[in-house]
Amino acid sequence: MNYYHGSPKGNIKQLKPQVSTHGKEYVYLSTNEVVATLYTVSNNFYTYGFDEASGVPVYTEYFPGALKEIYCGKVGHMYRCSVDKPVFNPTNIGCAFVCQEPVDVIDEIKIQDVYKRLMEFVDGGLLILRRYEELSEKHIQFIEEQIENEIIDKELGQGDTEYSKFIRKYFPQIIDKVIGQSDSGGRMSSIKKYEELAINAFPALLTEVYDGWVLRFSNGYTYRGNSVNPLYKSTEDLDKKIECVEKKYQAKGLPCVFKMTDETEDDLDQLLEARGYVNQKQAHIMTMACPADCESQGLVQIEDKIEIEWLEGFLFINKVNESSHGTAKAMLTSIGNPVICASIRVEGKMVACGLGVIEDKKVGLFDIVVDQDHRRKGYGSKICQAIMKTGLDHGAETAYLQVAVQNDKAIEMYKKMGFETMYTYWYRVKDMKGLGKIDD
Repeated sequence: MNYYHGSPKGNIKQLKPQVSTHGKEYVYLSTNEVVATLYTVSNNFYTYGFDEASGVPVYTEYFPGALKEIYCGKVGHMYRCSVDKPVFNPTNIGCAFVCQEPVDVIDEIKIQDVYKRLMEFVDGGLLILRRYEELSEKHIQFIEEQIENEIIDKELGQGDTEYSKFIRKYFPQIIDKVIGQSDSGGRMSSIKKYEELAINAFPALLTEVYDGWVLRFSNGYTYRGNSVNPLYKSTEDLDKKIECVEKKYQAKGLPCVFKMTDETEDDLDQLLEARGYVNQKQAHIMTMACPADCESQGLVQIEDKIEIEWLEGFLFINKVNESSHGTAKAMLTSIGNPVICASIRVEGKMVACGLGVIEDKKVGLFDIVVDQDHRRKGYGSKICQAIMKTGLDHGAETAYLQVAVQNDKAIEMYKKMGFETMYTYWYRVKDMKGLGKIDD
């Protein structure tokens, strides 16, 4: 099998592992030459996906003439590689692979004009180009929301990095919008970003997208795994949508649950309340910068994958009902991003644990739990510190967590560590007769 690696640099004889988006040192490879060609120009702006029917790469222009603007006249280098070492796929992209060891180069092809090469792929049916002018209004709105989140999250409205200059040049109207919201620090778009991170951190068994709403189904295990997440604005009638999703959850024997934030589209919360949905649970999202002086916690054991022994201890300490064990295991073992499995053991028994998930230079801290007989020993704080330290070592800059509003002791501990409340979310639940309950 041929493996390809695209780079703006030439004359490379051996590819060496480097830290990139996954927070670990990898050599990045692709079995698809077209995809690798996109990476022969460095721009931090790879807006491609894949056609569901054919599997052919699809490049979507995020502004008029984007493909030509980014790639025209640029020289790139394509490397074909010999890989006799273990490779694996850390993503849901079928052609993407990584290797943790150096990879030898078989040959190098210098591409004099990457844009011309990409257009050859388009003409040959190997790349689908979706020009900006051909996109629907809804798709353009989605793009603008993504760019706004990126600007706020990475502070691209200021600074002199090449990426900041790129964003300011091609998306000035969004920059102006973000600056206009500076009084609130861009808070609203940041909410959406963290909601997306939380969804990715705990994959549901089944996920559906319906007109901007993300529907999650997981056999009734946890509210977050069995709820409607109305992240994006609707284009259809709200009453019609609510009735539709109620039928979907009813068909699976589940109550209909909505996860709400201050950014949820106007009138939805009031409309749900009028339809009998009760506010049942509230939780804060708290964030802090990963402290540079965060120390390793020798008492805490860290694993970079979910092993069965850790998983069994995790389920026990979290008091997960045995009937939900299979679902919980399936959800946890399907996490696609790098994980940090932390635990403290006393005489061989797990007495405290927590899970970290890394994505986009952020590490989420989940299910920080200490056995009742071992509390007030600082174990919870040590678990958090260990996860943040490991996250920092793997490129994370910010830590975030979820904590129930009524959990005063935990909130106090997190505040002492430096966490601050960013926003609050709540669940609207409708009790539908004859349906099961959520195991949370």
